Amino acid sequence: MQKKNDHLRQAMVSLAWSGRAPVHVGRHRWRVWCLSCECRFVAGNRHTEYCSQKCRDAGRSLKRRHLRRQHAWSLSRRCENCLSRFASMNPRRRFCCDACQGRAWRVTRRDVAVRQAACDACGGVIEKPRARRRFCSDVCRVTAWRGRGGAS
Repeated sequence: MQKKNDHLRQAMVSLAWSGRAPVHVGRHRWRVWCLSCECRFVAGNRHTEYCSQKCRDAGRSLKRRHLRRQHAWSLSRRCENCLSRFASMNPRRRFCCDACQGRAWRVTRRDVAVRQAACDACGGVIEKPRARRRFCSDVCRVTAWRGRGGAS
């Protein structure tokens, strides 16, 4: 019958052969290897990976850089404006640069149909660039506000 944590014990034995296994040195103290600078240090538990904040930052940035390179090819896509290839960590990014995004935005703004409606104050025809626009001018807007009892 195999013991419950036999696979962990086998992993620890293989680490011990490489000389990198955490060594218990006292009550709640372990001698472990730093993943960044590869020095030995004493830690509060055997799962501690770095000896200092500096090594931790360096190790994490190295991990992030590796992940970025690994995922950059899988997140490679085509710009919707110029059709060039680009890579981005953001899966919602649609354009390769701000210039392409601006060009695409301006093209879609030109395609928006101009709506016409009647002014709520004078009844004249107004073009509505925004859906909530109700008055043709500031004079009509202030007149309607005063008519509602806004200026008492």
